[in-house]
Amino acid sequence: DSLSAPIKQKADLYLRTQINDLNANFNFEYTPIQQHQIKFGGNYIWHTFVQKYECEQNMISNDEMPIEIPAFEDNTIGHEVSLYIEDNFTIGHFFKANAGLRYSTFFVNETNYHSLEPRLSTRFLITSDLSIKASYSRMSQYILMLTSNNMSFPTDLWVPVTDSIKPMKSNQFSLGVYYDLKKTYNFSVEGYCKLMKNAIEYKDGESLFAIDNSRIKEAILNGTLDQFLQWEDKVTTGKGYSYGVEFLAQKTKGKFTGLIGYTLSWSKRKFDEINNGDYFYARYDGRHNINISASYKINKIIDLSAAWIFSSGNAVTLSTQVYNTPEDFIDEKNQMATPTVKYVSSRNNYRLPNYHRLDIGANFTWEKKRFSHILN
Repeated sequence: DSLSAPIKQKADLYLRTQINDLNANFNFEYTPIQQHQIKFGGNYIWHTFVQKYECEQNMISNDEMPIEIPAFEDNTIGHEVSLYIEDNFTIGHFFKANAGLRYSTFFVNETNYHSLEPRLSTRFLITSDLSIKASYSRMSQYILMLTSNNMSFPTDLWVPVTDSIKPMKSNQFSLGVYYDLKKTYNFSVEGYCKLMKNAIEYKDGESLFAIDNSRIKEAILNGTLDQFLQWEDKVTTGKGYSYGVEFLAQKTKGKFTGLIGYTLSWSKRKFDEINNGDYFYARYDGRHNINISASYKINKIIDLSAAWIFSSGNAVTLSTQVYNTPEDFIDEKNQMATPTVKYVSSRNNYRLPNYHRLDIGANFTWEKKRFSHILN
C-alpha cells in the first residue's frame, strides 16, 4: 500500500496571503446650533482575500512514487457596508459628550451578517485643569486574525467570517482621570475592560502549517487538496477578556518635549475544545509596556529625538517534558515507531524574551528662499 510506505518530507511549501481593498466613503457635518455638531456618513469596502500555497519541489515522496504538491490558490470576495451618525454636544461649561450609532453589514459567500454598534464618550470638568472621562463602545469584527501558538511558525493569517465562523463582537468600557498643568504638562490615568465573544483560535495540534504527511498525500491522490488546506476546520470559537490600566505623562510645549507612558494589562481566552476548557493567556498578552520619547529643538533647523520602547514577551506553546514510549508503539497515521511523546502542560505556557528598542534621530529643516530679479 503506497499510502502506508515511509514518507520523506522537504520543507519547500510556501504560503502567501494578502488582502486587497477598494474603499469608498462619504461624510457630512451639520451644526444646527453651537452646542451640537452632528456628523453622518457611510463606507463601502470591496475585500479580496488571497491564500496561495506553492511548492518548488516534491514535498512528499516514497521509494515507489514521488508526489508533487500542485499549486493551490483561494480567492474570497467580501463586501462590507457601514452607516453612522454621531453628535458632539455640550451641556453647560462642564459636560461634553459624543454619542453615536453605527450600522454595519458584511456579505461573503452568500452569508450576510448585520450589527448595530452604539458608542458613547463623556467628559466632565471638575476644575478647568482636572477632568474625568468615561466611554463605552460595542464593535463587530468581520476580518479575523489567526495566530500560530508555536515558535516554529509565527505567522498570522487574516481571514473573513464564514457561514460557520461568526463575527467577533466586543464591549469595551474605560474610565480615566486627566490633569492639565499650565497647558504644558499633561497627566492621565485610565483603566479599561474589554469583553469578547466569537474569538477564534487554532484547535490543539493544529496550526497554519500543521500538515500531516499521510493525510496530505491522501488528499492529493483523491483530488481533495483544496478542501484539506482550508483553515476553517482547524479552528474553534470561544470568548475572552482584556483589562488593564494606562499611565501617561507628557510635556507638549517648549524646546524640550516628550512623554512617558506605562501600561499594565492582561488578556485571556477560553474555548471548550482547547486547554481542557480552562482560561489561558492570549498570544499577544503583554504584561508590561513602556514608551519613553523625547525631542529637543536646538534651533529652527536642527532638532534631536530619541524613543525607547519596552514590552513583555509574547506567550507561546512549548512542550516542557518528553516521555519515552515502548519500542513497539506504532503511530497509526505514519506507520512508524514514535520513541518519545512531548508533554504540553497548557496552551501558551511559555513566555518569549522581553522586547525593547531604542531609536535615535536628528532632523534638519530649512526653507528654500525665492529670489527674483526685475529688469528695467
